[in-house]
Amino acid sequence: MTSRSERSERKYVHFTERDGLIVQAVFLARYLTNRQIGRLFFPDEESSACRTRTRYLFDKGYLKKRLSPINEPDVFYLGLRGRKHVSQTLNCPQDYVDRVAGVAGEARAVSHDLAVSDLYVSLVLQCRERHWTLKWQNARMLELRGWPVQPDGRFRIEELNKEAFIEYTDALPSKKQMDGKLKGYAELFGDDPVPILWFFSSKTKLHQLHRYVKGWPYEDWVLMGLVEEDFLTRPVWKWVGSKELVVFVARHEIIKAEGRPVTPTSGSC
Repeated sequence: MTSRSERSERKYVHFTERDGLIVQAVFLARYLTNRQIGRLFFPDEESSACRTRTRYLFDKGYLKKRLSPINEPDVFYLGLRGRKHVSQTLNCPQDYVDRVAGVAGEARAVSHDLAVSDLYVSLVLQCRERHWTLKWQNARMLELRGWPVQPDGRFRIEELNKEAFIEYTDALPSKKQMDGKLKGYAELFGDDPVPILWFFSSKTKLHQLHRYVKGWPYEDWVLMGLVEEDFLTRPVWKWVGSKELVVFVARHEIIKAEGRPVTPTSGSC
């Protein structure tokens, strides 16, 4: 029986369009688990068909695996064949793909990355449901820009002409660390700020950041919230001056994107 970490020879298995989309998704997220891939491309996150296809992509060298403990899900990143496929299909320079692609190591070392990958998966599903075009940049792509700050991600929804940075905080940062992060964003923003969707794993951490951000010149551009499945159109966000939870994408923006006339309504949405 072949070990989960050893490749086996496979014959007469064809590379499908869905296989190509899986490889592209792993590139964009850097790291994805079987469960995350299952949510994106199969009926559910525990799909046996998903495990079969990712096993094939692993055996054929499109994907590699980080070292995962027994009973923990596989964590995939791009293999050599997968990097070549992405370079060709997305028309990206090979050296850029090689620099962006994930690297070997223990699965637990990328727990933060996988939390951000969950947000990426949620974004894809939310945009897919509404037929919106999503543009995504992961942390490594942004790091290569040489900016004074390191965001966890950035996305743009083309139909809405709307974009935001992604930050995810699990371990509570010190005030010094937060001051450095906010200073970097201030240098980046200048006269052209972009919203920051700042996700937290607990209300305690959220309230701490609220205190850090208060008084920052761009405090109105920071939306803070706990991790939610539908965070684009549901009221799950707080900002320094808000008394109630707010939405990131308002109803009138959705209507405009769909090309329908906007009917005035009461309420904050």
